[in-house]
Amino acid sequence: MVNFIKADENLFKSTSALPNNYWSGVSITVGYILILLLVSFRLYNQSMYRLKTKELKSIEPTQVNKVSLTIEKAQFQEYKTDSNIPKDILYLDLSGEIRQINQTGLSGEVVINGINIALEKFQGDFLYICRPEDLPEDITVKDCIATHARLLKLTGQEKQIILDSPGIRPISPKLIGKLTQAEKFEILIGLLRVKRDRVYLVNDIDKDLSHIYSIQLKERIDELTAQGASVIFLTSYSISRDVKKYIFFEKSDLWTYMVEENKKIIEMRQQIEKEKGENR
Repeated sequence: MVNFIKADENLFKSTSALPNNYWSGVSITVGYILILLLVSFRLYNQSMYRLKTKELKSIEPTQVNKVSLTIEKAQFQEYKTDSNIPKDILYLDLSGEIRQINQTGLSGEVVINGINIALEKFQGDFLYICRPEDLPEDITVKDCIATHARLLKLTGQEKQIILDSPGIRPISPKLIGKLTQAEKFEILIGLLRVKRDRVYLVNDIDKDLSHIYSIQLKERIDELTAQGASVIFLTSYSISRDVKKYIFFEKSDLWTYMVEENKKIIEMRQQIEKEKGENR
């Protein structure tokens, strides 16, 4: 009988490329894995928390310190911007990633309730509300709300309040990629109904929508500030036809003014219709 393991006739006999010592080979392999893991983590960290080199080169040095604001508890402030960079800077400041921000030199004073979070790590809670087009398109509305609920540590009751709201209930089983811009807005306005007494960073969520949605958003913001929240609203809204005028970051009240004016017009029309109905 031919020995399967030792005989020369063994068809599976081969030489190994590993060192003669088994444990030396294992150690080398583990070393390679650790090195690759560290390199991957560093590249991932940089891609998450640093602005791209091309973006940095496009910014004038005089612009970078314009990303400065002071906001107190129970206050609303509106800022006009035509750039994503102020949003990134504010997001990183609020999320506590001040080390990366300070190294790039891209932050002015961002004072929240008396603390400059560009220099000192922000200790409070904040919620970022993205634009409708930035929502993930390959999940359902219900799953999106459930994910946010876990991240925000909402109770089951708080999550259900969002799912049962009139704007969310009809679209709950739908994929976000199949929704209209107005339906996506309903998801974002629903997220603004949770976790009182915090800082909200709201990014242009009514862009390209009817003024009716802007009025709804402003009413919700007023409710939040009345409950003690601080709301920073970034908008690209403009009535200027001068496309060459580029605004990096500046305080504004134009969006608020136009919302209030449109609200007055709607109320006036409703009053006229009411009077017509009474006279018939």
